[in-house]
Amino acid sequence: MRNIDLIASTLCMFQLVNNTTGGIDEQCLVDCACCIDRVCGPGHYFSNECYIGCIEGHRGARCSQLCSHNCTKCTSRADSCTACYDGYYPGSARDCTSKCLPGCKTCTSETTCTSCKEGYYNAAGQSYCNCAEHCYCENNQCISCKEGYYDTSNLCNSICPGNCVMCSPNTNC
Repeated sequence: MRNIDLIASTLCMFQLVNNTTGGIDEQCLVDCACCIDRVCGPGHYFSNECYIGCIEGHRGARCSQLCSHNCTKCTSRADSCTACYDGYYPGSARDCTSKCLPGCKTCTSETTCTSCKEGYYNAAGQSYCNCAEHCYCENNQCISCKEGYYDTSNLCNSICPGNCVMCSPNTNC
């Protein structure tokens, strides 16, 4: 290792250990473990900088620094998120502590869903996700089926046979 690499590495490790918002993932310091596709090599400051980028929740040249909260991607600051795990959005503080509406898988604000959780749907381009189409819901949970459908455990996606308005799981009218 060249002297410049050793000095830069020592300085970086000092900064990482003293980073109170994100922390460090020690496993990332070995074998490019936190680099996308484990692709790394010689860089400006280290002998193993990540070329393609970091896996979710990591940042820095070696991708050993952690993003904070529910961030999947963050800027050079651990607490400034650019992308969040499902169910959260960056919010005005850009910290991924803001939750999406119930039923939303991803969202851009507290009122706008961009995709729905499994079993929920977005009707006619609405900005929120509804409980399953054939269910009667309470607190976004399917509690009973609408006429002509059965099986709440399957979000009422089973259709009653023939002229049945109501039927049981064994398809009896």
